Amino acid sequence: MTERELRRTALIIPPRGRAVICCWAAIPGLLAAPFVFWQSLPAVIIPPSGRAVLCVWAAVPGLFAAPFVFWQSLAAGAGFCLLWAALLYCLWARACSFAAVLGARTVTVYSGAAVPLRQVLPRRAVTSVRLLRTPLMRLGGVSLLIVAAPGAKLILPAIPAQQAGLLAHILAEEAP
Repeated sequence: MTERELRRTALIIPPRGRAVICCWAAIPGLLAAPFVFWQSLPAVIIPPSGRAVLCVWAAVPGLFAAPFVFWQSLAAGAGFCLLWAALLYCLWARACSFAAVLGARTVTVYSGAAVPLRQVLPRRAVTSVRLLRTPLMRLGGVSLLIVAAPGAKLILPAIPAQQAGLLAHILAEEAP
């Protein structure tokens, strides 16, 4: 094929069309950008043992309620178990997307699988820091950190115990 034939048969896209194609091509990258960004942060994340602890705690009410639902009917019990399993999967997916970053002036928490969410709390606004460890969390090597400020509360679930202690110490030094 000669250059002349190539030019005659080539698809020519006007500038306005090129802009539309570029916008559509950029959408997958924009949707994936928060997840790639979260992976590159030097952040506190929930380890697999922490995700297991969260899922066990969330499964306990379902385990207590399931016999009563099965008592009503087998179909209702099966539906309840499927619904509870879907809720546990959503919790696991959200825990996988969690990251907490301690910046120079802020504490930022990134979370959310389907809808990315960013919570920012100024460090100077922190009024109290609570560190909680249940026996199950102690077994998993994780802690629950609650950071309170006027009108806001950050709950950092199932983060590694050493990182939680260090983060609590740093934030408590600056608290009034």
